[in-house]
Amino acid sequence: MKKNVMKKWLAVSAAACLSLGAVACGSTETAEAPVQEVTEAVEATTTEVTEAVEETTTEVTEAVEDALTLSITVEVVDNEGATESVTFDTTEEFLYDAIVADGEITLDASETEYGLYVDGVNGVVADYSADGAYWAIYVDGEYGQYGIDTQPVEDGVVYTLQYETYTE
Repeated sequence: MKKNVMKKWLAVSAAACLSLGAVACGSTETAEAPVQEVTEAVEATTTEVTEAVEETTTEVTEAVEDALTLSITVEVVDNEGATESVTFDTTEEFLYDAIVADGEITLDASETEYGLYVDGVNGVVADYSADGAYWAIYVDGEYGQYGIDTQPVEDGVVYTLQYETYTE
């Protein structure tokens, strides 16, 4: 809380005590004016305190949001080797949610017993049953260890969705 707001609150409280003391001693005529002044001061100070709390709350909320915002890059390498790269900020925890929330890359995925399976990216479908094609996930150039819906998002990391064909 700001110091000047605290000082005003203490001054108003002290004035209220003095006015209440005057009323308690039976001096109602002289106490009415100070009671009105104290009431107005209390209302004004309450408004200031409320505004200071709201301002501080907003500042803290913005600081927390900034701390949770991550910048990531998602590259898409399609079946013809064409590469598209998108860099964006996200507060999402997992890659799938971050990509969907950003909206620049479109994903087609199906639910499996192991989680989401990426069927297509930006309209390019990989059909594993037809020719062994699938969408691989790379994290900073290393083959990913998670599915797209469980891959944690980290600040500054490059995630690559790459069309690949499995051959024995």
